[in-house]
Amino acid sequence: MDLYYEIYGEGQPLVMLHGGGTDMRDWTLLTPLLSRHFKVVTVDARGCGKSPAPTEPSNYIEMCFLY
Repeated sequence: MDLYYEIYGEGQPLVMLHGGGTDMRDWTLLTPLLSRHFKVVTVDARGCGKSPAPTEPSNYIEMCFLY
């Protein structure tokens, strides 16, 4: 699964996840402020923004055992 993401700043990583029905643009105003002190990673969830939609049903239980 390919997810679109962007990275800003340096330091401890801070991953920003958006809510349902939105995309990483939720963090447009906050990212510049946080990236002064953190490495900020913004992500588009599957099927949102620039991330592709899934092509088949997901098996979340199976995915847990892949890692």
